[in-house]
Amino acid sequence: MINELLASNISILITEGDAVWFGNPLHLFREKPIPSDMYVNIANYADESQFCACFLYLNATRATQRVWNTLSTRLAKCMSNFKQGQQNIHFRGSEPVMFFNIAIREDPIRLTYLPRDRFASGQWYHSEDMQQNISPVVLQNNYVTGNENKLRRAQKWGHWFLAKNTTQCLYDKCQSLISKSL
Repeated sequence: MINELLASNISILITEGDAVWFGNPLHLFREKPIPSDMYVNIANYADESQFCACFLYLNATRATQRVWNTLSTRLAKCMSNFKQGQQNIHFRGSEPVMFFNIAIREDPIRLTYLPRDRFASGQWYHSEDMQQNISPVVLQNNYVTGNENKLRRAQKWGHWFLAKNTTQCLYDKCQSLISKSL
């Protein structure tokens, strides 16, 4: 589907569902003087040598179309070799690792790294320095394994907005965040 959208010249924002948004980051992707093929999140707060596939803006450029098509083809091949009952496919089938290698090493494209003080990884939860010095617009809930651990951490920090039955938003918290972002 992403290949089809990109081929139709439709740019795409991809984000993980476990990220918390404290504001609207979409204005950052409006036309820039030097457009990028992709806007990416850094993988590590202290090191901009890799990007994270947890928050991506894919500009529908020819370069992005090529890279995404290559990634899709490789993932399909990898998944076709995956055996039923196999626990995981490790780094041989890791989409982020493949994606990074294609976009940086094999078919380099124009990347813009999103500002680390506005788009933070889950390292924020473990770093007093990050907590005191940055105010993210989007905070990823990564750097922790397992859904239950992600849920507990989000609840602990007040970053979980569903009632216990998980079908209703805790309106007062949602409304408070919406008011702050406007």
